[in-house]
Order: sequence, then C-alpha cells, then structure tokens
Amino acid sequence: MHETDKDISSKSFISGRLQHVPVDPKAEFKRTTLAAGAILWRGNPAAPEVALIHRPHYDDWSLPKGKVDPGESLPATVARELWEETGYKVKLGKLVGKVTYPVQGRTKVVYYWLAQVLSGEFTPNEEADELVWMPIDQARERVTYQLDEDVLDKAAKRLQLIPDALVLYVRHARAHNRKNWSGDDNLRP
Repeated sequence: MHETDKDISSKSFISGRLQHVPVDPKAEFKRTTLAAGAILWRGNPAAPEVALIHRPHYDDWSLPKGKVDPGESLPATVARELWEETGYKVKLGKLVGKVTYPVQGRTKVVYYWLAQVLSGEFTPNEEADELVWMPIDQARERVTYQLDEDVLDKAAKRLQLIPDALVLYVRHARAHNRKNWSGDDNLRP
C-alpha cells in the first residue's frame, strides 16, 4: 500500500467534539509513521475558504500535511509543514482529529488541526506546485481522497463552533490573603 491507496483501508477518528493527542501518539499503533496536517482557512468562519494543494509527486489534490521530524511536536510539525508547502504563517485552532492508513507495512497516523492564515503567500515548490482557495463544498469535490472529504466535513462543523470566550484554569495558584486585601475581591491578585 502506498500514500495514494489511503482510501482502500483507512480509519478516521474525527467524530465527537472531544479530540486529543495521547501522551505518546507513536505508541498507539504498531510501526507508526506520525504526521500532522491542517485545514488551512481564511475569511469568515461561517463561510470560509480553504486551501488545497496539488502534489506533483502523487498528482493529487489534498490537504497540506507532513511527517514529524525527530524531536518535533505535532503542532510544530503542522506550522513547519504549512510554511514549507504553502508559504503561510498560521494560527492553529481546534484539533479536528486523526486518520490512519497503511503505507508500506507501517501505519501512517495524521493529526489534523484548523489553521487560520495570518500572513504569507504561496510560491510553487517541490512538494506543492499549485494551491487553490475555495469554499469547503467545492473543496470536497476537488480532493482526490474520500478521507480528505471526511476531514473537510468535520472542519466545517468545527469552524461553526469557534469559541468567543476563553477560560483558563490555574492549578496550584495562590491568591493574596483576603483579610489583607481591601479592594474588590474580583480584582484580588
């Protein structure tokens, strides 16, 4: 099995809202090749444009992704691969999930994130000779693999749930003693 055979025997782990990366993602499957990719988007999250790349080596249209370098985290891989393949700097968003498929006796595991464009410009390169922007429904029709259609469907749902607030949980924090604070308790450091 090769990269282009991924629809023959693949599994997607993209259902549900709670997605996470295990402590040791490489240990989850035998003979794992870890990779990370993204649904690169711009514009309004309610009606975004997403980027697809044409990979001349495989002659396919897909989502940007790439293998993890030794010692590299999955989010760092996404940012690096997007920069190398598309020329864009991004803000990583929600984890969409992961997909797996066999490639040459190994299990390729690809984690996908939403990635909003911050800056940059595409320049054709060895890995991607074309990049197109389009609405998600058109991108679904253009991608070569069913697996990428599934990821795009989940991304569309995730983009509709972009949070408008952030909650931070701080463990093992200490506040100033209440009896030594005379101001508004909500402002007590």
